[in-house]
Amino acid sequence: MGTLYWQINDCCPGASWSSMDSYGRWKALQYNVKKAYKDVIISSHRDKGNIEIYAVSDKYENIPVKARFRLMNFNGRVIRSEEKKLTLPANTSTSIHKIIENEWLRPKDTVSTFLHISLFEDDKELCQNTIFFAKPKNVVLPKAEILIKKIDRNHVSVYSDKLARFVWLYLPESINAFSDNYFDLLPGEIKILKVNEHFSLKDIQVKSLADMK
Repeated sequence: MGTLYWQINDCCPGASWSSMDSYGRWKALQYNVKKAYKDVIISSHRDKGNIEIYAVSDKYENIPVKARFRLMNFNGRVIRSEEKKLTLPANTSTSIHKIIENEWLRPKDTVSTFLHISLFEDDKELCQNTIFFAKPKNVVLPKAEILIKKIDRNHVSVYSDKLARFVWLYLPESINAFSDNYFDLLPGEIKILKVNEHFSLKDIQVKSLADMK
C-alpha cells in the first residue's frame, strides 16, 4: 500500500502547490517528500518545553541502531552530545528520547542553536533530522560560505563553514541535475552529491535560505 498527495505535477507553467513543475523539475517539496518516505525516519513532538523524539520504521524486522543527539550552535560548536543504543521494533513508531529544553539550553540560545539527531545501523546513517527551538521567522541564520568541489565527472562535494538551511544548487539548462537539493548543511559537514549530467564546476550556482533576505 502507499499514498498519493495533491499535487505532484503541473500540466502547464504557473505558480502552484505542485511538487514538480510542468517541465518535471523537482521543487523543494518533492525532495523532502522523498526523505519523508524513507523506510526509517525521525520525527518529534514539542510540547510545554519538552521534545519527544520518535523513530518511525517501516521495515518488517527489528533493527539495532545507535542514536546520536547533538545540540549545536550555528557556527558548529557542539554544546551537548548524547548517544544511546536501542532496537527499533518493526513497522511501528517508537519514542527514543525525551529532551527537556531548560536542561539543554538557555532561553537566549533558542534562536541560535539547533538539535541534530542521527540514526545509524552499524556505520551506515539511516536518517537524520534537525529541530529548531524558535519559529523560523525568529531564527537568526548566519551568512555561510558554501564551497563546491568536483570529485569526478559525476560527483561533487558541498561544504559549509556555518549552518546553511535549504541549500539549493542549480545548473542552468538542466532538469534535476543533483541527487539531492534543498537540504540543510551542518557546519563543517561535507555532503557528496551525484550529478546526473556533464557539467562544469563554474556553472553551478548555489544559494541557501540566508541568501534570500
